[in-house]
Amino acid sequence: MEAVLTRHLDADTPLGLEAYRARGGYRSLAAAFDLKPEAVIEIVEAANLRGRGGAGFPCGLKWRLRGMEAPRPRYLICNLDESEPGTFKDRHLLYGGPHPILEAVIVAAYALQAERAFIFIR
Repeated sequence: MEAVLTRHLDADTPLGLEAYRARGGYRSLAAAFDLKPEAVIEIVEAANLRGRGGAGFPCGLKWRLRGMEAPRPRYLICNLDESEPGTFKDRHLLYGGPHPILEAVIVAAYALQAERAFIFIR
């Protein structure tokens, strides 16, 4: 199985901006900006991308259910909270380098046409 979320992680060195870009980082962001927000949602649905919570809810479906007619202002919250006992699923992603998370937040905010994005870290 191909590693997706962890492919940029290096246990010894957090991934900085230049290293992330050298590995193709922020190309998805540039590609998303070439599309309409609805098209980005369709791509996420087709990829069957799922949330990292216990339910693994499909992200594209969640975004579509929110609706393009949702009232404004719109906000996006990236939940990196790890308050569940024994859960350390997000911390190693953030420590490995924040850029994949930042790129995903920006793409999601664009697709959802959110005015602001917040990353919750405890």
